[in-house]
Amino acid sequence: MKTAWRWNGLLLVVIGLFFWKILFTQDFSVFVNHDNSSQMFSWNHFAANEIRHGRLPLWDPYVQAGHSFIGEMQTALFYPPKLLIYFWPFGHELRLQHVTYVAAHVLGACFMFLLCRELALSGFAAFVAALVFSLGGFTGRVGWPNMLDSAIWAPLILWLVLRAIAATSTRRSVCWAALGGLALGMAILAGSLHVALMDAVLVTSAALFGCARAWRKGVLIVAVVGAVAFGAGAVQLLPSMEYAPFASRVRGPGMPMLPATEKSPYDELIDSFQPHSWQCFFLGSMSAGALAFSPYFGILPLLLAGIGVWRTWNARWVRYLVALAAFSYVYTLGSYSLLHGLIYTLVPFLWMAPEAGRFIYLTHLAGAILAGFGVQALLSAKDDAWLAAMWRVLKWTVAAAALALIVPALAGKPNPDQWIHFSFLIFLSAAGLLAVMARGHHGIAVRVV
Repeated sequence: MKTAWRWNGLLLVVIGLFFWKILFTQDFSVFVNHDNSSQMFSWNHFAANEIRHGRLPLWDPYVQAGHSFIGEMQTALFYPPKLLIYFWPFGHELRLQHVTYVAAHVLGACFMFLLCRELALSGFAAFVAALVFSLGGFTGRVGWPNMLDSAIWAPLILWLVLRAIAATSTRRSVCWAALGGLALGMAILAGSLHVALMDAVLVTSAALFGCARAWRKGVLIVAVVGAVAFGAGAVQLLPSMEYAPFASRVRGPGMPMLPATEKSPYDELIDSFQPHSWQCFFLGSMSAGALAFSPYFGILPLLLAGIGVWRTWNARWVRYLVALAAFSYVYTLGSYSLLHGLIYTLVPFLWMAPEAGRFIYLTHLAGAILAGFGVQALLSAKDDAWLAAMWRVLKWTVAAAALALIVPALAGKPNPDQWIHFSFLIFLSAAGLLAVMARGHHGIAVRVV
């Protein structure tokens, strides 16, 4: 227990230093883009003002001549951590919202650490996985605070589902599943229906996979999680369901508005990844075709995840995580993927999350855990043969990447994108670090690097 607290304390320190700009200065803010400044920050301010005057903010009189505030799910009016914002003195709201933004990353990292320890990873491997999940990929780069608040609950949900699967009695299994439902309810209250639907996919797939030989138990876990989650989120879901028939969604240029309760035509879906997006796992500057999101979650984490898959493939949950990552990424390709078309057409309610690119969230969740397995494999390696094979592959891959940059430059046509060159430097340093670890150097200095 003391060791876990030390690792979680270190997570707090590292994440706090990562966000030094908004924690320790007043020159930067996460509320500078249009959505955050004109919506998220304003919604929080309006809700706080109404609550302090003894009024429940049911109606927003400032938008479109007035509309339902309680029915707008993205406001996250009932998300419990927001009580701190509602009752904090005016004049320091921006600083407080920066602190809560960083605190959400810390909480997500702690949940991931807990999950990885459940999967029998060492403290350091779980620590690395927690940082990858919190600071990289979807959770690290998502621009909307409400979506971040929803995204951080997935590791806790999965941990509770794993506990429900492992329970030896039906009663204990139901209790753990009910707690998982409460965690999913928090993701709902946090304000992002898209993330909550992806969490539902995670719960269903994990429960059915984990209970493949006792499918009735898996169905029971899914049912309990779903029922409790709906009950926990009902205070937000019911007003949103009441409001939805009166709300409309924007479609393409020149097209009429579409009722929120009506399924979008398949050929009008947007925000999916393009086929070249696989390159974005290595080149963070390249556009994947979906607004605000990218497959990139770090080159070193990607290499560690590959090592984790290679060396721990026989582990049951590693195979599940690989399947989850692969299927989620294929789904992000939208109309380029037959899988997306079938699921969008046949799976109930999933059409309410039409932005296929956001499903990279599940790929990054799985990738972060697999990176932890990669760290574990490196630290416990006793077979020099596979380490030597890994280094040979990395060595020739580095050489090939260097040639891809040098040859065009020699021909007078260098690549002007400096981020591609920077990505190569990151890859080179990551390969060098793995080479050092492959030679048995696992000390504190290497772990810090």
